[in-house]
Amino acid sequence: MNNDQEKKITETLMASLHENRMLAKEYKTLQSCYLDEQDKLMSVYEERLKMEITLRDYLQISVLQSKMHRALLEFFKQRGLYNQAGLATFQAASQENAQKILAVQAAWPQQTAKPHEQPLATKACTMADATCNYNYGKVRPNTLTRFNQLSNSREVDFPHSTGS
Repeated sequence: MNNDQEKKITETLMASLHENRMLAKEYKTLQSCYLDEQDKLMSVYEERLKMEITLRDYLQISVLQSKMHRALLEFFKQRGLYNQAGLATFQAASQENAQKILAVQAAWPQQTAKPHEQPLATKACTMADATCNYNYGKVRPNTLTRFNQLSNSREVDFPHSTGS
């Protein structure tokens, strides 16, 4: 019986060994599947994390763009107001200069041809000076015409405005 018992034990051991190998193989297969599924889950998690980061960045960019848009609107509004103020300053200076020119033109016919009666705010001007001033917009055409009418000689006292 010893032999029979050894055979049974050997068969039992062999069956157990075969079952153990099968279970080990199944365990390795299941462990491999588990690791594969874990890798897939990590890939999905990383992809989701990237999408969340992208979404957060997009939202931040959107907020920054709207802030920049409002800032640009305010900037252009302020720049427009600044330009309008500058234009108003130039228009006021232009109006003041126009008034001075009109005052000079109105005073011109009252000027006498006698040099000793001329006011101190006049200067001697030749025809070339008047033409030059006319070309650079310093004298209106009717002033130049008046200058030509009064100019019998080559030199005439020509009034100019003082100040700015």
